[in-house]
Amino acid sequence: MSDKIIAVLLAILAYTMLNVGFILERKGAKALPRVENQGFFRNILNFVTNVPWFIGYFLTSVQYYIYLAAIRYGSISLVTPFSGLGIVVLVVLSSRLLGEKISRKEIVAIALIVAGVIGLGITSPDSSTDRSPERVAASLGSPGPIAFIAVLVAAMVAPVLLSSRGSRRNSGISFAVAAGVASCITAIFSYVLAGYISTENLVPGLLAAFKALPFWLLILAVNLSGTAGTAFLQVGYQRGKASLVAPLFTIVSTVGAVIVGIVLFGEWRGFSPVAGAVRMASIAVVTVGAAILSRANAKITAAEGDHS
Repeated sequence: MSDKIIAVLLAILAYTMLNVGFILERKGAKALPRVENQGFFRNILNFVTNVPWFIGYFLTSVQYYIYLAAIRYGSISLVTPFSGLGIVVLVVLSSRLLGEKISRKEIVAIALIVAGVIGLGITSPDSSTDRSPERVAASLGSPGPIAFIAVLVAAMVAPVLLSSRGSRRNSGISFAVAAGVASCITAIFSYVLAGYISTENLVPGLLAAFKALPFWLLILAVNLSGTAGTAFLQVGYQRGKASLVAPLFTIVSTVGAVIVGIVLFGEWRGFSPVAGAVRMASIAVVTVGAAILSRANAKITAAEGDHS
């Protein structure tokens, strides 16, 4: 079995778990008091004692390690767009739970997402470049990548600051964008971290990694950015419609991660003009499909709110 197929299978499993977790976190977060009305420790207690939210958090936490294995076998620009299939899972399960039929618009959106993911899959190379942590870290140490990462951090913080200073009417959208950018930052550190995973000598490779200080710094960076993304997403769920917040988060995190792969890691180098055009069209198709699902699913969330 080729590395690309393994990466695809792991990506499908990871993003399915992620979006099932999103549904459970959404149900749990909606039942809790608003975070701004509670103290820090009370908020933690509220979330961890909420069974649906805790199970959802467990699924979204475990899926990260599956995702990490996926990007070890494949590139970020191959693995990340499979989050589009995660939106499909979100729509299907949400519709089942609410007893609603999937509309024609949603069927079209699902078809677009599947087509886009297939387009990305068939144009992805079977093997990636040298993934040693030393090489990847060295490539990120130059001024260009540092400036790019700084822009991402600013893009993560800006929506939160604007939301806190302005009207809260669209704050759910702002926090969804911030969570998506945080996910892109996590993807950068995860890409470097995945280099410590040996597909041939897993245990010896990990034992050697445990002795390296950069490995633990990467673990810290992944946890900090991942925790920030999770927090932003939970606030987004509470302040906005989940049918808008979750897909918007997926759009930002998907497209952003692909851009990260292109800009920082040169994952599209060597592609022919035709393959590059197919990949660009596929990303656009996945994004359009996700946007359609956002609009169509808004009615389902509105109906859910009316009956709660």
